[in-house]
Amino acid sequence: MASSHRRQSTLAKIMTVNVAVAILLASFRLGPAGLAPYGLALLYVAIGLLLALLITVPLDALLGIPCPYCQHRSLRRLALPLNIVSYYQCANCKTRCKRSLPLARWRDASGPEDAAKYRRKSPAGKWLGYTHPGPNADDSTCSGILLRSKRLRTTTPGAEESPPPS
Repeated sequence: MASSHRRQSTLAKIMTVNVAVAILLASFRLGPAGLAPYGLALLYVAIGLLLALLITVPLDALLGIPCPYCQHRSLRRLALPLNIVSYYQCANCKTRCKRSLPLARWRDASGPEDAAKYRRKSPAGKWLGYTHPGPNADDSTCSGILLRSKRLRTTTPGAEESPPPS
């Protein structure tokens, strides 16, 4: 089943490229004068394709995205900043998948190379062995210097200005 699906999507890509090349060759053959009568129609087609692409994003957010495996509209996007590839997980069947464009083919994202994208952040944070130096921090340490600098810059409203401890 997976191989026939892959074959169909490859055939669809080949046919799309074939149509694009045919349109380009016809436009070069006709030249600008020959394309002038079709210019308005080509503009309407381009605007229609752009609108269709722009409408799919709010519709997917409103109705939900159908899962490519179980067909339920329960696919949720992971919020990852600055990513070309969008990662999704189905709330119904827990399938992980990804795609690069809104109309691109779904790819499997259940492998070890994509596991880090689905991993939750640790509640411990990044500073596991750090202890807070307290209000009377020693100024000889890096954290003491940073804390003193922060205390000097941020003053609370209504508090009297007192000189820094020496």
